[in-house]
Amino acid sequence: MKFTLNTATIISILWALFLLVIIQPSHEYLYTCDLNAACGCSSNSASVSRIIGGETAGTSTWCWAVSISIGGSSLCGGSILSSSWILIAAHCMSGVSASQVTIYAGSTTRFSGQSRVATGDISKQVRQSPTSETRTSNEPFRSPTTSNEPFTSPTTSNEPFTSPTTSNEPFTSPTTSNELLTSTPSSESITDRMEVPNESITDTSEVPNESSLVPPIVVLKEHETSYYRRSDVEIKNRICGEIQYAAKQAQLAFKIADMAFDETISTRNFLIEATSSIGKLNESLTDLLISCNEELERIPLTSITIEELKSTETFVSRDPSLTKVYNDQELRYLVSQGPYQPILLQYPINQAFRLIHDTCHFNPIWYKEFPLIEYSIITDSIYCFCCRLFGSGPGTERLKNGWTSSGMKTWNKMKASQGAGKRGKIYVHIESEVHKSSLQRYLIFKERKNNVDYMLNKNLQQQEQQQIEQQKSNQQIIEMLIDCVRYLARQGLACRGQEDQDGNFYQLVHLLSRHNSVLEDWIKNINNRPYKITYMSKDSQNEFIQLLGDCVQHKNLCEIKEASYYSIMADSSIDSNRQDMLSIFIRFVNKNGEPEERFVSIKPLHLKTGDGIANHILEVLNELDLDLDKLIAQSYDCANNMSGEFNGVRAKINEKLRRDTKYIPCSSHRSNTVVKHASEASLDIFSFFGVLQSIYVFFTSSTKRLAVLDEKISSNLFALTPKPISIIRWNAKYQSIRAVYESYDELIKSFGTIVDDRIHFDKESRQGAHSINTNLTTFNFITYLVFMKNLMAMTNSITTQFQAEQLDLIAAREILIETVRLLETERSNEFNLNNLLIIGEKISTKYDIDPDVEFNRKHRVKRPPKRFDDNPQTTHILSRTEYYRKTFRQVIDQLITEYKQLLMSMDKNIESLAALSPKYILNFTATDADNISKMVQINDSDLLYSEIQLFKEKIYQCETILNASKFIHERKASIPLIAQAYQYLLTLPVTTASVERSFSKMKIVKNRLRTKMGDERLDSLLTCTLETFILDQLKSNELVEKWSNNKTGRRMQFV
Repeated sequence: MKFTLNTATIISILWALFLLVIIQPSHEYLYTCDLNAACGCSSNSASVSRIIGGETAGTSTWCWAVSISIGGSSLCGGSILSSSWILIAAHCMSGVSASQVTIYAGSTTRFSGQSRVATGDISKQVRQSPTSETRTSNEPFRSPTTSNEPFTSPTTSNEPFTSPTTSNEPFTSPTTSNELLTSTPSSESITDRMEVPNESITDTSEVPNESSLVPPIVVLKEHETSYYRRSDVEIKNRICGEIQYAAKQAQLAFKIADMAFDETISTRNFLIEATSSIGKLNESLTDLLISCNEELERIPLTSITIEELKSTETFVSRDPSLTKVYNDQELRYLVSQGPYQPILLQYPINQAFRLIHDTCHFNPIWYKEFPLIEYSIITDSIYCFCCRLFGSGPGTERLKNGWTSSGMKTWNKMKASQGAGKRGKIYVHIESEVHKSSLQRYLIFKERKNNVDYMLNKNLQQQEQQQIEQQKSNQQIIEMLIDCVRYLARQGLACRGQEDQDGNFYQLVHLLSRHNSVLEDWIKNINNRPYKITYMSKDSQNEFIQLLGDCVQHKNLCEIKEASYYSIMADSSIDSNRQDMLSIFIRFVNKNGEPEERFVSIKPLHLKTGDGIANHILEVLNELDLDLDKLIAQSYDCANNMSGEFNGVRAKINEKLRRDTKYIPCSSHRSNTVVKHASEASLDIFSFFGVLQSIYVFFTSSTKRLAVLDEKISSNLFALTPKPISIIRWNAKYQSIRAVYESYDELIKSFGTIVDDRIHFDKESRQGAHSINTNLTTFNFITYLVFMKNLMAMTNSITTQFQAEQLDLIAAREILIETVRLLETERSNEFNLNNLLIIGEKISTKYDIDPDVEFNRKHRVKRPPKRFDDNPQTTHILSRTEYYRKTFRQVIDQLITEYKQLLMSMDKNIESLAALSPKYILNFTATDADNISKMVQINDSDLLYSEIQLFKEKIYQCETILNASKFIHERKASIPLIAQAYQYLLTLPVTTASVERSFSKMKIVKNRLRTKMGDERLDSLLTCTLETFILDQLKSNELVEKWSNNKTGRRMQFV
């Protein structure tokens, strides 16, 4: 493998070597000065052998140093630039007038020696600049190195002058840490160069509890420090990184220009590609502009000092378990205080470790051995001080959360062996590149003077900018990967195949990479990333699926919880793994006044009794944190365990809730049951459907027979292949009748061809074709085919309308009333019934069928014996017309009877709510208001009546309940009671068709090739494929952010 080193890498190596030189032990440094310098020079050279803690200043060695008093108390350090100018830190002069400043020089005693009061010339106070220049009084400072009248020399003072770099008691500088970088002997390791425990907590009685061990805090004014969420350099690096990312997008857009010369690319495709690239570039530039504006708005007019920081109002805890994203001022405070290392009389004991006679608690001796570790009293865990505060940056991609956020508490593995040839966790961590990278940033932060050193370190800045640019690119990659999973989940397609590389997800990503250079580089450069990550593995796919499902579910639940009421619909079905699955939907009214039905759960059903299913449903509602007091209605199919009055699910739920909720049987199931019973009302009709099923079975059981039929129907545009008579599919009977009616002639020809073809078809096939053909070519079959086609078209219409999601009970009731009226009209209209017979006769004549001969053969006159009738010759004999009209009426009567029963159950649930229909609103009475108020639990029925009287004319013009609800919800603030009543009405379910549709999707998602799919994965996939509207609305950048925040292992930085 070939490696190349670019300039940035070489600079990084040199910088690392430079730091190693800095932190290596230094025996002694000699500071000398050119005595001939024009600016003057100290009389003696300074010999320095230590930094932390400082040392006594030598005689006449630091004559340029001055101490500055602000208002008689605050202390800052400065340097003499000339006889009129002093160089000091800019923040020392923030909000300070010149009259408050007094400058002392020529003495090692604070506030003594030669003094001067500053004038009004305080210049160059720039936020980014680390220094400020202060003009002294008109009387010039006489430098001890150049003036004829020298200052009071440090040698004449008995109290040594305390220098910020050498004294034992350093100046308190707001721009730097109170603890300076130490230089240690060569025998010490990196981890030994840390502070000693700076704080102890003792108790003479017992181990304190968590409430008594409140960590030290400082206060911070939020409005003054909002800008300091990032340091100046971090802000610049972030903006530069985004600029580099935008530049990369611009380079991709420039490549589109080459397509203009490609004659194989059409103008349309060229414009599509150009629009896409320019759109992405515009999005990047827009984000960049927003980032710049946000940072500009956060910049305050003044900065604050450490002293101000300690006297403000927002708490900053030192306990490592309460870590957060610290701003620059907070970091300075925490670094100045050092690691949080409380000493207790006794630390909490891990009983599990104690039982095996292993290290079972924290040992305070570790503070001295590893000075950078911290202990949290709250979590009884240890953390790494520098990794916690400076763990974000180049080289920390593999940083484990245990040392920064969650803590480490496996006491038996801290210093002991973790296995053969392995060292303890602390040793492994401090020797890792991650810790060394964080330690480097920690040391630089302690050394720097208001970011000066950091700003000068161009290499680190470039690394951070490249990291930000890489994060933007990585975010784009994850967005594309999530969108690939979103597409597959939406369409109900499998992500993986038998081999991962043959799966839909893997192939879809590679297909997109051919047209996207960013994704192509991601796939090609896999070996250059830590752990060779691609986020295309099965675990990553499952994580993306879970993320999408959780986000859709979260939006579902947010909308459901905002509603005043909700109702439940549930049913069970067998999946491809022979497991009974219970699907649950919630019906509610959204903020626009429209009813919606949302999928919320599908789980295995272990107990199919009414009580078992009721417990399952209530358990799901509790898991989803839905308020059971808002549950007002239930809707299931007509199975006894669901709709039983005493032991069904509806009864058990009411029993567990200790109140009554409305039970509304599924109207679609009931309508299908009505059609089924009507099909069995007459023996002739029952036999008719048997012939239809035999046609379907005959052709579909043999590809050779079906080929004959396909050849015949290919010449007829309206011909259809036979359909099965299914009791599950609600429109199956109508579809089967219609297919035979449209393809009747082709069916007769196909049967004739099969009967006559002795070469290609065996005897059994020819006999079957002959038998079915004989049944088809009868007046009896033709007549019932014409009659049932017209009748089933009517029943299929009502069954289809009942499946609409936004259908309300009043609209369903009106549809049912109209259907019953049409059936009653059809039954009493003998002219229409006779016309059906006439149509049958015309079709029969085409196939040489004599209706009378056939009828007389099958319906011979049978007079009753005399023992039953003394005058058998007077018995009425039905004619052919009368016989068929009687059969027609039997079927219609069955439909009318059962539809009226369904109508009665609807009326029982609707009660006075029907008065809210725009059709009847003008006749709304005070009694209706009282009844509705009791049902909906409205306290003031008179106010409800008054609101309706005011708006009934407007409601009447809305025509439908749904339109009326939308109109009212736009004005719900002024008419809240009407809005509540309509919300209650629209929440009542009509059908469980949505649940049935979920089973159809389940058979697609969990098919016979995916039987090992887990229940959680199935739930997430069904949520995505059923709630496609919400899935499409999810923003990719928000998904990436949530995915990044939910990281559970090794993961690169993306946001």
